[in-house]
Amino acid sequence: MESDILNIIRELGYVGIFLWLWLGMFGVPIPNEVIVTTVGYLSTTPYLQFEKVFVIGYLGIVASLSTSYLLGRLLGGKLVAYLKKKSGTKSSIRKAIHLIKKYHVYSLIISYFIPGVRNFVPFLYGMMRLSYFRFAILSYSTAFIWFSLFFSLGKMTGLHEDLSIYVTVGSIFMISLGSFVLNWINRKRRQVKEQLPH
Repeated sequence: MESDILNIIRELGYVGIFLWLWLGMFGVPIPNEVIVTTVGYLSTTPYLQFEKVFVIGYLGIVASLSTSYLLGRLLGGKLVAYLKKKSGTKSSIRKAIHLIKKYHVYSLIISYFIPGVRNFVPFLYGMMRLSYFRFAILSYSTAFIWFSLFFSLGKMTGLHEDLSIYVTVGSIFMISLGSFVLNWINRKRRQVKEQLPH
């Protein structure tokens, strides 16, 4: 894993990091959590400068979310119909739609903590013509928190020989944070319902 990213850095420099994180949502067979954690570790080595790799890495995530949203606006139903025919994406799209129906725009926050599902929620909101401003505020701020946490995890712990233990710890933390956010949204929804006239 480390050698793959190092090869990209040697060949493409910081552009390689941007491309890894931009295209990671579109079929690169490595979870973005692993990529960001590894990049966070590499920011402590002579290969990368911390400030540059953090900014470029985050911009790669923003580009990925934006591309998904724009694809939804431009291609919409045609692409959904195609993806629903593929067994690997059918379940994720179904879960994304369920999340949107249940939590509405807040699903942009929740979905980022669910690998696979987070790939399709921005796309579906693009297809639904959610305003770009609302999409950007919720998606980019959530992505910044997510990116910062995994980047910091890699920076603090280092890669060593076995990255999986650190990814596991980070994943547990992110699940806990996701549960907190989910409970907060549920509480807000209940408060709104209680305020509505019966």
